[in-house]
Amino acid sequence: MMAISGKYEVLGQLGQSGTGVVYKVRHTTLKTISVLKVLPVYLRENEDMVNRFYREARVMARLNHHSIVRVLDIGRDESLNLYYFVMEYVEGVTLGKYLRDKGPLPLPELLTISRQVAEALAYAHTHTPPIIHRDIKPANIMIEDRSSRVVVMDFGIAKELGDGDSTKTGTVIGTLKYASPEQLRHEPLDGSADVYSLGMVMYEMYTGRQFFGGLDEHAVLGKVLYDTQENEPHFDRRPPAAFADLLTRAIAKSRARRYPSMRELLQDLTPEDDDTGTSIYERPRLPVEIVDERLIRELEDERQRRRILPLQTQARAAREGAAQWTAPLFQEGLTCEERGAQSLRERDFPAAQQAFAEAIAIFDRAGAEAKAAAAQHKEE
Repeated sequence: MMAISGKYEVLGQLGQSGTGVVYKVRHTTLKTISVLKVLPVYLRENEDMVNRFYREARVMARLNHHSIVRVLDIGRDESLNLYYFVMEYVEGVTLGKYLRDKGPLPLPELLTISRQVAEALAYAHTHTPPIIHRDIKPANIMIEDRSSRVVVMDFGIAKELGDGDSTKTGTVIGTLKYASPEQLRHEPLDGSADVYSLGMVMYEMYTGRQFFGGLDEHAVLGKVLYDTQENEPHFDRRPPAAFADLLTRAIAKSRARRYPSMRELLQDLTPEDDDTGTSIYERPRLPVEIVDERLIRELEDERQRRRILPLQTQARAAREGAAQWTAPLFQEGLTCEERGAQSLRERDFPAAQQAFAEAIAIFDRAGAEAKAAAAQHKEE
């Protein structure tokens, strides 16, 4: 059995790409299982690639977070002419394989995974110096079997090199279908580039398909860089409105419309309960009876909301009929209508119903008074 540097017995190959060959190894003395990543043969004579390879190890070694894979050792085997570093062994599957096996995920599970990835990236972004992953995708996210811990993999050289749909040297940094527009334009990046990529991953978790699935590289580049239309997520199953809004903002092409930081995305991924005890998202691992109570409450809220919507429409029509009349009365009606809209957003349905009814009455009165005044003026 081959032993690298006399201390790492190779148990088998786990994978291979343009970034390196990955082996499962056992320490000869400690008997612990780890992952050993070796620089590919064709890059070993390239000093710049060797430096980049070791930089990946040093970047990861500086990040001490439970959802970022830990680097344990770094070295070179002179006799085998191998450059390598050693990482913790995460026994599990990539998120990519997990999705292929399970298909679209329930929203609570999606949020649990997304929060762990966002926490890891927010930590990296606020590190000194800040570290941006630039290649967040399902293949670079592991789910540990026993604990369900989510672990972000592949910092460093994987941002710049790769095979298949991954990066090619001097071409694109990252993976086309997950890379932000500014990343594809080689513009200066900040943490919102990782926000975009994580948003694309969340869309894939919810729908079971890639946002740009079925498109080749040229078509993806055209959509991302030259199509003026914003990314608009489409769903086969209707998501909660708050989650749809979150996802739309996360994958926005425009940085001005996107979450500016991973910390802000994380805050919306972990919403506060409102004063009724319900959350804007489904919560993972809730007892069945609580799920049933919340579902009933949500259905009742939706029923009441639909009862009030015609009142809102009626108020809007009355406003349009009264807009040309007396300004003070019209302003009073506007105030009532806005109060009704705010109460509807806050799910205070009785207050919304009352405010819209008051707005309708005020607008109708304004219209009636103006018509009476016009008739009197005509008689005179």
